[in-house]
Amino acid sequence: MRLAKYAVVLGASTHEARAAADDAVISLVLREQRFDLCPLADAERWLFAVVRNTVRKTLRARGREVPIDATQLADQLTQPTWSSPEQRVDAMEVLRSLCELDESYRIPVALASQGRSAQDIARILDISTDTAAQRISRGRKL
Repeated sequence: MRLAKYAVVLGASTHEARAAADDAVISLVLREQRFDLCPLADAERWLFAVVRNTVRKTLRARGREVPIDATQLADQLTQPTWSSPEQRVDAMEVLRSLCELDESYRIPVALASQGRSAQDIARILDISTDTAAQRISRGRKL
């Protein structure tokens, strides 16, 4: 589920996100079954990289990057029922702000909102821990 949410944040539709996540997991299983490949030191990082590359390939195949719609993102990432209309409005404002961020800030902020540490985010995105913490901080301020 985390892989699919990550794909949606990158700009994939719900269907594309699920397909990218499923493909990444299947690729990992098939890779692990092959004897001629050395085992992965960090499978989670590899999975996130595969999903990121798959989504980018999908968006390039479309010939354009699809702007992320905050309403669609809210429907894809959040609960279907809200305890109050105010909660939905608040979530929409947060997601609209998130969608306006550059990808270099949007992805770390989205991963941090899922409870990931700066160290985990740095490992997933293959950047330093300081850079991850800086992007999270700047992304939240923007």
